[in-house]
Amino acid sequence: MDKNKQIFNYLNQDQLRNIVLLKMLATNDQGVEMQYVENGRSAGVLMILPSHHFSYDAQTYPDKDLIVIISADSPGVIEEMIPYLPQDKDLVFKLFTEDAFDALSAHFELERQRSFISFSCQPDAQFSKQPDVSVLYELDDRILPYFVENGYTEKEVRQWFAHQQAIGFAIWQGEMAKSVGMAYQNYGNIWEIGGLHTVHSARRGGNAQKIVETSLNILLAEGKVPRYQIHEANIASRYLAEKVGLRPFLVTEHYLYRGK
Repeated sequence: MDKNKQIFNYLNQDQLRNIVLLKMLATNDQGVEMQYVENGRSAGVLMILPSHHFSYDAQTYPDKDLIVIISADSPGVIEEMIPYLPQDKDLVFKLFTEDAFDALSAHFELERQRSFISFSCQPDAQFSKQPDVSVLYELDDRILPYFVENGYTEKEVRQWFAHQQAIGFAIWQGEMAKSVGMAYQNYGNIWEIGGLHTVHSARRGGNAQKIVETSLNILLAEGKVPRYQIHEANIASRYLAEKVGLRPFLVTEHYLYRGK
């Protein structure tokens, strides 16, 4: 079987967990290396890409060489991946399981950096569309600076909206948005809720919750699968996710290996 088909079939068994790898496979980005590995009845996928490939990684790990993402069924599969991993480069590993960490730490001295928690919900979950939240299927330039401030690039945001791959949400105070957010297509039917920003004077007023609830209402009504990811240190965002009824389904841990 063609290697790409093997990778595609494996990753599609759990699209939410493997969303980043699926997106890379679908776009066929240059400079991204992917390997399909088997060990007995277990399998897994290894992805290696330059640290500047994603804007987040470029900003967070600007002096590191490569990003490594591993999705595997067993430690034995990860052992089979070791020959593909350069030990003379600075690597940032993004791992989904403790088994992956245990298998890799036998070969690499790993330093924990941070983690991210991903949330979602059932397709029949109910969320309210808030009347004071505007739903924007075309980009309003007044909300673009908030997304850029959150780490997105102007180019990618404009591209998402131009290709109907994003929906904006805003609560207005006159001509100024006091709270914004967006949902954008990650892969297939899975859409990410992100870009949340509330101006200082409007915080603690429940505006972010209104944005998230409306986002979820719209996405589910359109038959999409929502994904909401937060940094482990963002207590407010975690509280918000749990308050509206989202449930965690994945923790992604980042570890640094300093090349020899």
